[in-house]
Amino acid sequence: MFSNFKYPILLFLASFILLLAAMLLKLLHWPGAQLMAIGTIMAQVIAINRLMAIFFKSRYPVVLFFSGFILFIIGLAFKIMHWPNAQLIIVSMIMLQIIVVAWLFITIIKTPKP
Repeated sequence: MFSNFKYPILLFLASFILLLAAMLLKLLHWPGAQLMAIGTIMAQVIAINRLMAIFFKSRYPVVLFFSGFILFIIGLAFKIMHWPNAQLIIVSMIMLQIIVVAWLFITIIKTPKP
């Protein structure tokens, strides 16, 4: 069972260590730190999505909802750090979550009750 989790966990831990290094470089105002931080955040999102897909298996709306929530939090971090396109990320993830909640609602209504 652990073999399913091995690669996403290793990716998450490696990207977390690189994110700490990127924060240190950002604190020291070195060039390239922002690009490194964005890349490691994207790697963490991929790792978390893969772990959620393993945990929830065939529950696509749940995985999509949590993915949108994670990206919404990243958008808030972009907004706090005044990085470009933060508003676009926040608005698109809110729209994604509205669509997923509607999808879940329709799925719950259409499932036959035992």
